[in-house]
Amino acid sequence: MNKLIVIFIFFLGKHSVNSQIVPSSCSAPNSIKALYSKDADRIALRKFYAQNLVDTNNIFISQIHSDTVLRALIAVFNATALPARNAVILQYNIHTFLNPNMNSLYVAADSNLLWMQQLKAGYIPTGNMQVDNLISTYSLNKQNYNKFFGLFSYHVVTFASGSNCNLPPLTVLFESITGVSFSEPASFVGDGNDISASIYANYIELTFSHGWGDCPAGCIYRHYWKFKVYYNCAVEFTGEFGTPLPSSPPTIFVSDSICTNKTLTVTISGANSSSLNNQPIFTPQFTLSSPTPTTYIIIASNNTYSTSQSISIVDCSTLTAFINENKLYTNISIYPNPVNEILNVESEVFNGKIEIKIVNVLGNLVMKEEFKIKTDATQINVSTLPRGIYYIKVGNEVGKFVKE
Repeated sequence: MNKLIVIFIFFLGKHSVNSQIVPSSCSAPNSIKALYSKDADRIALRKFYAQNLVDTNNIFISQIHSDTVLRALIAVFNATALPARNAVILQYNIHTFLNPNMNSLYVAADSNLLWMQQLKAGYIPTGNMQVDNLISTYSLNKQNYNKFFGLFSYHVVTFASGSNCNLPPLTVLFESITGVSFSEPASFVGDGNDISASIYANYIELTFSHGWGDCPAGCIYRHYWKFKVYYNCAVEFTGEFGTPLPSSPPTIFVSDSICTNKTLTVTISGANSSSLNNQPIFTPQFTLSSPTPTTYIIIASNNTYSTSQSISIVDCSTLTAFINENKLYTNISIYPNPVNEILNVESEVFNGKIEIKIVNVLGNLVMKEEFKIKTDATQINVSTLPRGIYYIKVGNEVGKFVKE
């Protein structure tokens, strides 16, 4: 009996070490709310699709759902007495990963249409009532216009929204316009830090995770922190788990556009000092933009390691995509199309090894592999690619496929 009592006491002691609860607040200045409103909307949007809710039909995201999550996120932000809070907020600056995209979408349409020519020239309104109504209603701005060097009959416009939106039903509205070939949300390749939420009767459980190790292909390692946020805004840290955190160099993550006159976001994790072109940086996340081509040098350091990264801002209108032929060739066979996981590629004109490249609708290279072309089909695993339209180049042959 004594032995059982000792074991029971030890269990309680271990539990008390892993669980801490502190009073907090769900109120914050607008600047702090702005930091986490995108996270709250994205978490709500994921819930709509995971549970197949009717909200998936609405372009504007219901604030009833996202406000509940936003209050919980702010409560964790305000729980400064918890060391775990400092890890997820200050050290790793964890936010939701960028999928699903809530702010930019592609519209591919006949380049001869008057409204497309207006967009190409940078004129809004375009003169097309349907297009202009969507642009006005959902606060859209033209972010990019891609001509694909005359390779296709359509051109692709990238629209950016100033507000967070549920983009799939918006793309359906664009596809209903005469002359539009397709429309789809912009997507992001890879993985990274993330936040998830589960709502219960008495509390909201937030899980923050830090991912590292080849994250462009899907992070190999991940560490988690769990918090319970009660409806009186008290925060309980319930523990952490996953891969042990490494003593590793800081990471510098760059997202969004590297084109002139566009904005890119830089996120630095695991650093206690950093600089931009030799000038100190005092925030773990910031934006960069330049009207002319230039290069930024970012250096991030902690007590053990230092990491540097060069970011070149380029004039994207002068870039040449690797698909620069003026026609589609016919000696390449790709199937199934649409494809979900395995794409089969056959070519009659190549022997031995050949480089295969895949790009998205903006001409960005998303996959490059070297294969031995066989008499039967060469198989390519495209399961990690987001849904969308892609172009595949085998030698000088170009084909097109849809990832479901």
